[in-house]
Amino acid sequence: MPLGKVLWFDVRRGVGVIQPYGFDGEVHVEARAVQEECELIAGQKVLFDICLDSDGRRGDNIRILGR
Repeated sequence: MPLGKVLWFDVRRGVGVIQPYGFDGEVHVEARAVQEECELIAGQKVLFDICLDSDGRRGDNIRILGR
């Protein structure tokens, strides 16, 4: 499971972007992929899976670290 940092997350739209550590590029995320009932906040460290779909890399099974 890669480790990364939330770059931004729009609560109203339920979408955002994670920057994986040690990988080039970004991973798009949706609120439904977060395993806990809480909102992602810019700067949070997260563990997640990377899935490929027609739009590119997508984060799944997101777990927030250090809460």
